[in-house]
Amino acid sequence: MTDDGQFAKFHKVFLKEIYPLYGEIEKARLKILKEYIGTRNKYLFVSLIIFAISLIILITSVNCNDSGATIACYFFMFSGIAIAIAISAFCKKNISAKKYKNTLKDKILKKILYTFGDITWLNLYNNSNIDERNLMESGLFARFNKRITDDEFIGTYNDISFRISETSLVDTGTEEKDLNTQLRPVFKGVIMLFDCNKAVKARTVITSDWDLVQKNKIKNPLAALLGNHLLYTLGPAMILMIIFIPFIFLDMITFEAAFAVSLFVGATGLYISIMSHLNANTIRNFLASLFKKEVKQNKIEDKVILEDPKFNKRFSVYSSDQVEARYLCTTVFMDRLYNLKTAFETNKLKCSFYNLEGESKLMIVLHTTKDLFELGDFNKPIYEDTTIYKFYREINSIYQIIDALKLNSKTGL
Repeated sequence: MTDDGQFAKFHKVFLKEIYPLYGEIEKARLKILKEYIGTRNKYLFVSLIIFAISLIILITSVNCNDSGATIACYFFMFSGIAIAIAISAFCKKNISAKKYKNTLKDKILKKILYTFGDITWLNLYNNSNIDERNLMESGLFARFNKRITDDEFIGTYNDISFRISETSLVDTGTEEKDLNTQLRPVFKGVIMLFDCNKAVKARTVITSDWDLVQKNKIKNPLAALLGNHLLYTLGPAMILMIIFIPFIFLDMITFEAAFAVSLFVGATGLYISIMSHLNANTIRNFLASLFKKEVKQNKIEDKVILEDPKFNKRFSVYSSDQVEARYLCTTVFMDRLYNLKTAFETNKLKCSFYNLEGESKLMIVLHTTKDLFELGDFNKPIYEDTTIYKFYREINSIYQIIDALKLNSKTGL
């Protein structure tokens, strides 16, 4: 079916079966929003009361000439409780938004998927429909030992079975039973797995300039080394400095002393955070990026130099079979891959042709930090929300991949 024909079918179902439900859905959204605002305001009110108590203790203690240590102890304790409650108030919004999105999926998801034919939404509670054997055999991911999945789909189109998984992969760096684990992100985005009728015997990996496996150049070596450590460690130092402000005005502590203590806390936290994540691979990739050198792959694939120099600049191709790699990576295929700008709005992609237990597979990976496959925005009235059309484009792009790459053909790409 052409794109125009597919959209016409979707639009017909939308007008006949989905749009009439908008009134009921908007009432549900407003009800959930009202519940969230009520809960948030209660949390903030309690937070303000506790913070006011801490200020009263501070002022009263100063007038009674109590020791600075005692004053600071009480003030920090009550202020910390107040801040924790205030943060919890806004965290409740995520729970309410999830509740609204589940309402949308219950009411209209099946109706939308019906327009695409044989495709089903799965809710497997982190038991993904793409097993780890495929992830490891593809050669697209670094080591991970924890996996978080969200929306997943399974279907068939033009006799090609496909699986889609919105996935986050992380490496805790330690055994999962260890309570002191710290998560290192490996991947976040969409994994697409297709059956491939083309005969694939070796593994061929195609990557763009982006690669989270840490085997290509790092665009910003300093950011790659520090990651989010500055945010997680210097943030508390800034909060500590803010808490010191009333003590500075009351001449209970000098600005220099408050700044020094906050700086020490931030620097200590930064050091601990970096050292807990630092390893030989991180240092090796960091140094290699400084000298603009590509990190050598720790895999059995060799780099493939394609005939067209522009594709060699756009992609890095690795394969254990040079002949088969060139058979797969034709000029037409590389053009299609480069121009594959799906509704996921990302150019950070890579793919792998491989063989698993005698079956040829193609895995395409799209990295994005956005929430995908959503049907609505909790912050917008549904009559003003176009998210449902974005969902349509995301699903339709999967079918375009099968058409564009001719996966059901047994001939060359």
